[in-house]
Amino acid sequence: MAGESGPESPTDFSEATIKIEAPLPYEEAFPTPLPGLLYPRESESREIKSLDGLWDFTVSPEGDALKGYREGWYALDDLSKVS
Repeated sequence: MAGESGPESPTDFSEATIKIEAPLPYEEAFPTPLPGLLYPRESESREIKSLDGLWDFTVSPEGDALKGYREGWYALDDLSKVS
């Protein structure tokens, strides 16, 4: 009969799973990010900056949000000098 030499039914790939035993070469350089989180990656247009360490913040007074910008607080080495 016709079709006896071929498979009995077409292969259904919708439930097929592929198991990769070894990581791909590029996967070793970048850890897998957690779902829903962005992960920093270095490229020609991006560089990774470490932001760990001690930070010093000063809040502008209520009603004058631009005071720090006008007085150049961003250029000060010691924010304790801000009045």
